[in-house]
Amino acid sequence: MEISIMGIMKVHRRKVALVLLVAGVCGATAVCFREEVRVYLGNGAGPRDGVSAPEIEIIKAERKDVTLEIELLGTVSYRDKASVSSRITGRVEEIFAEQGDRVEKGQELARIELLPLELELKSATAELKSSEAALRLAREKEERAAREVERHLRAISRARVDLNDKFVSWKNADSVVRKKGELFRAGAVTEMELDALKAGWTTAQAKYLAAKKEYEILSVGYRDEDVRKAGYEIPGDERARTALLTKLNTRLEAAETDAAQSAMNRAETGVEIISVHINEAHIRAPIAGVVAVRAVEKGERVRDDTPLFVVMNLAETYVIAGVGEKEAGKITKGLEARFTVDALPGEKFRGEVRLVSPVLDAGSRTVEVRLLADNARGMLKPGMFARVTVAAERARDVLLLPREALGDMRDGACEAYLFREGSLHRVTVKTGREFGDEIEVLSGVDEGDLVARGGSRRYSDGMKARVAREG
Repeated sequence: MEISIMGIMKVHRRKVALVLLVAGVCGATAVCFREEVRVYLGNGAGPRDGVSAPEIEIIKAERKDVTLEIELLGTVSYRDKASVSSRITGRVEEIFAEQGDRVEKGQELARIELLPLELELKSATAELKSSEAALRLAREKEERAAREVERHLRAISRARVDLNDKFVSWKNADSVVRKKGELFRAGAVTEMELDALKAGWTTAQAKYLAAKKEYEILSVGYRDEDVRKAGYEIPGDERARTALLTKLNTRLEAAETDAAQSAMNRAETGVEIISVHINEAHIRAPIAGVVAVRAVEKGERVRDDTPLFVVMNLAETYVIAGVGEKEAGKITKGLEARFTVDALPGEKFRGEVRLVSPVLDAGSRTVEVRLLADNARGMLKPGMFARVTVAAERARDVLLLPREALGDMRDGACEAYLFREGSLHRVTVKTGREFGDEIEVLSGVDEGDLVARGGSRRYSDGMKARVAREG
């Protein structure tokens, strides 16, 4: 089929004319709309003839007691969690708790086989008894050596007395021999008598030398020079000197006693360690709660630090939420909170702020807040999504206006329009704290003033208006 070029051009011109007509109608409508806005919101000139003043909604500035509530999103978490692991190596002999069971603190959850540990305990106990006997023997030897030192000191004392006696006897014999020698030379004593006296002198000398030798032999290890050589000072008191000599001459026996004592201590430690292992073979719950995880099977061989169970205390739970850095300073420990969880529609819960983290998360720009909540009914489960409301600040007798009645904030101030005697009057308002959608008014508006709702951009100073509805 052939279509003429002229026909196509006629159709095109009709479309262009239709588009231009629609554009003209829209432009005229816009001009009329702008003119009507100018008439209604003119700068104090009032409406045109035949057009009434615009209707506005007003709000009365009132004082009241308010609470700043901060909305947070968080997650239910456990309060206490204990990971129970084995402290010894062995095979699991019995399991007494399953996942979901409620357990008390100290309740046995599982048991590691005891027979190898009991055999080790018997061996260690026998070794302990042997070391105790060895210690008793060493102490007896040390005591015997001390008594021997005491006897030796008495023998030295007797030898010293005997040496003095022998020395005196020898000196007396020497004196008699000298005197008799003079008498012999004078002819008063015979040579036989003098020879007999010399024989007695020789005997006395021999006895003295023998006593001296015996005393020297007995004194070895007990002389002052022996004490000094051992690194001690000579005691001035005889009793202290005796104690020191006893210590020096029983050093070997004392060392044997110390060695026996150390051996017994090691044996005692071995028994204690095995006893502890036997006690640790009974795997017990460190806290009361619910068994959240059972990670071991009967007969399985476990090693030191092998995870066996996870127990959670769910009688009380935490709700962990993040608060923005601007509002973090308004939440403190001890504040009350209420929350709901999406998984339990219609249920409401209460809690208390227990922790406000001192650290700001650089990624999310939030501070962690922990609420403690009672969970006696067991409805709250870790991982549930929670919507939290914290009563952060309470204030009494505060003059408030809704945010929509105020203009843009700049350095703690903004504009508002008061309605008086049929017209609006612009004022500068100094603002304070924010309580949700309401803002504290510090100056510029008094209690009972009527303020236009809707923000300052719609109004002008002196503009005529009439009240449509009072908020």
